[in-house]
Amino acid sequence: MRYLISFLGLCISFSACKSLSKDQESNLPDINEVALELGNSGRYLSPEEVSDYIINEDPSIILVDVRSEEAFGHFSLPGAKNISWDQVLNDVAKEVLDCKKYNIILYSNDNLLAEKAWLLKRQSGCQTAYIMEGGLNAWANNILRPTPPNEMAPSEVNDLYQYRIAARNYFVGLSKAMDVVSYKEPVKESKKVTAPSKKKAEEEEDGC
Repeated sequence: MRYLISFLGLCISFSACKSLSKDQESNLPDINEVALELGNSGRYLSPEEVSDYIINEDPSIILVDVRSEEAFGHFSLPGAKNISWDQVLNDVAKEVLDCKKYNIILYSNDNLLAEKAWLLKRQSGCQTAYIMEGGLNAWANNILRPTPPNEMAPSEVNDLYQYRIAARNYFVGLSKAMDVVSYKEPVKESKKVTAPSKKKAEEEEDGC
């Protein structure tokens, strides 16, 4: 299930808000524009799309694991950088996550922390940040543990399954540690967050 991130996340910390220059502030998207984007699926990439980027070593993307360093060390995707969600706007991260040069693909265990990171990047003016939908949980279920379709499934479903099997073989071959049992789905990152009223959102925006 997709999460609707609270508008309180628009100003997660005063330091994040104050770190923006006047030129950057002039390019920030309107709060209503971001609210509309939260209501559509344009910011999501499927686990299969992300796998394809990795397999083809696409130089236009940067894959970012926004979980903790400990979680990243236990299991992550090949080539991913670890920048925790609340650090995506610090000076070092901004140099790495250059939205003018790259498409930034963010992921966490499910969607929640990646949504927060996306929101921070989007509010800073980044238009090329995306989220791997469902996070590592969905990636593991789709790629490492794909479910065979039934005999009556249409051809496109069978084609997708065959792609998933091929992708799994690639990733398992890439790393002996990345096998079907190496990833155990963690507990959910947190409870679902709902958006406050428009008045509440405006008050929080004024606070920055």
